[in-house]
Amino acid sequence: MVPNYPLLFFGEKLNYDPTEGVINVDGFVRVRSSRHVAQLVQNLRNELDQLLEYKISHPGITRWDRNSKEGMLLHTIVDLISSERGTSQDSCYYDSDDQDDDGC
Repeated sequence: MVPNYPLLFFGEKLNYDPTEGVINVDGFVRVRSSRHVAQLVQNLRNELDQLLEYKISHPGITRWDRNSKEGMLLHTIVDLISSERGTSQDSCYYDSDDQDDDGC
């Protein structure tokens, strides 16, 4: 199983469904989330996408210094991914075919 944060940061498309309280990843993976957390993840994801687009068109040294915007963003995402415990199965990860209540 893949943990949630890598899916959220590197999956193709994210959409938040406020009625169900889930982030849909690529239209088939769903991760439970509050609206606030979903917005934070989406903002970080947008910043990461912009940075990657810039790096592709302007190759060069990556600034990992936490005092730079680039470094702060990269460290934040690495810290989030590294801090996630267990697999997505342990944290209410399910796909659209999963209709049973798994206690989450």
